[in-house]
Amino acid sequence: MLTPLVWAGTILGLTAGLIHAVQILRTQTSLPGGNSPAMASYRAIWAIVLWTVFGGYLLLMWIVAVILRPVLNFLGQRRQAA
Repeated sequence: MLTPLVWAGTILGLTAGLIHAVQILRTQTSLPGGNSPAMASYRAIWAIVLWTVFGGYLLLMWIVAVILRPVLNFLGQRRQAA
């Protein structure tokens, strides 16, 4: 069951990273300066990497926790009643 969640987190993080990278590229390349395109590419790559590694997994953990907590609370209450 963990493997699909890891893949979902990776895909979610990659998608968010790509969206963020496009925004960074648009914003940074419009700034005046000599090395804006190079710096924009550097920051965009790091945005993709960090979102993929951290953002997707953390977001997925929050989603799973929001779903599992009420279920586990319900099961705990059910055990106590029995």
